[in-house]
Amino acid sequence: MSVVPLWFVLALLCALSWSAADAFSKAALREHSPGTVMWVRWGYALPLLALAASMRSVPPVDPRFWAVLAAGVPLEIAAGLLYLHALKVSPMSLALPFLAWTPVFTAMISLAVLGEIPGLSGAAGIGLVAAGSFLLAWEGKGGAADLFQSLRREKGVLCILAVALIYSLTSALGKLGVRYSSPSFFGFTYALFVTAAYTVLLAWRRRGGLLSSLRPNRSFLAVGAAAGLMIAFHFAAIELTQVAYMISVKRSSLLFSVLLGRLFFGERQTGRRFLGTAVMCAGMLLIVVED
Repeated sequence: MSVVPLWFVLALLCALSWSAADAFSKAALREHSPGTVMWVRWGYALPLLALAASMRSVPPVDPRFWAVLAAGVPLEIAAGLLYLHALKVSPMSLALPFLAWTPVFTAMISLAVLGEIPGLSGAAGIGLVAAGSFLLAWEGKGGAADLFQSLRREKGVLCILAVALIYSLTSALGKLGVRYSSPSFFGFTYALFVTAAYTVLLAWRRRGGLLSSLRPNRSFLAVGAAAGLMIAFHFAAIELTQVAYMISVKRSSLLFSVLLGRLFFGERQTGRRFLGTAVMCAGMLLIVVED
């Protein structure tokens, strides 16, 4: 009888925590702005990340580490605001599964910049992601023209596609950041700089009352706890296995998002969306395995 490896359990817990953070964030967006909720996702996780970083010695930091931060933080800010705007205006079960396009965009960038042509597994994975997208957006009638019209009506889907493109860039930067320091040091430092950037953005937009808007409440504590657990499980799992394997399990959060959308927000058509998301996840796995 085989034993389920610890990294798999941790990665699955990471996926569940991510989906929970999304559900809590969507609920919080009823009363708070995307910028405020995204600050909470990062800022409330800082104590946990600081604790994790303090348990390890400070690693030697390559000077290129700071260039990675300078490039990654603005992209993270843009992705975060688009991500929460999508949560606010579209159903979780429809918009979030389009994050599965992240490895597709990575493959496209590699093809355009490096001339790397996907192999059979990668090409099949891209095809499955596209097919899953059709199942998600298809309303049961019409052809390709109606499909694209449906996607255009859902602004959240377009936002998540933009996020997937940005994540295809930040994932590469994240790998460099870990290589130039360590997982725990990079995780804390990255979150610290992202939180600082959101603080400046919120202070500029509000021009007063910043501290009161970020004061702890039940909603914020739920968002922060779920986001903090997600990051903690992420780094715990990533130290026990290859990044590609861990990320492939972590992306099961897309399936959980469909279920939570139905459970907490009464979103409909979740059966078809679950099927479409499962097809997209299978395609994403083929791309990741080839990588």
